[in-house]
Amino acid sequence: MMLMHHLFMSRTKILERTDGLGVDFWPFDEKQVISVSLSFKICVSIFVFITAYGTYRNIASRTEGGASELACYSITRYVKLLMSFHAIMIPSILFGTISRLRNPIPLYMDGGGRIRMLFNLLIDYLGLARALGTPTYNGTWWYLSVAAFLLFVLPPVICLVKKTEVFHSSSHPYCCQAS
Repeated sequence: MMLMHHLFMSRTKILERTDGLGVDFWPFDEKQVISVSLSFKICVSIFVFITAYGTYRNIASRTEGGASELACYSITRYVKLLMSFHAIMIPSILFGTISRLRNPIPLYMDGGGRIRMLFNLLIDYLGLARALGTPTYNGTWWYLSVAAFLLFVLPPVICLVKKTEVFHSSSHPYCCQAS
């Protein structure tokens, strides 16, 4: 779904990705394929839901240990996320630089000097470029900012909800008990 969404979301994108050669959509026509591809944007919401739900399930079983355990959990998950991200980011930047398809230096300099370039590279390396409004080597890496946000915001929110029993089933009959 995600691949189809990114490859065929508009006529412009199709032409960009095929060097103007176009695509044979048989047995469908181009408008149908673009329409279906646009509807596949729903997978972004699905990914956010799965990330939040998975994080909740992991954290819900750890809230007895207190704030230090939750902080340790968030940092550990963030580091694991970054390790997977770096396995893609580093080869992408190296390939773009070596092949001269995309030079990261002017992108990260962003009108500044070397300090700005290193700062922007570091922010992108930490997966926070979208959240902090700095340049990113690949625009589709925006999701890392969302994942990092969820990893660091959900633990205290879940802890707070459990402590205050906001969603306790006896006080709110239409809500599930947080467990």
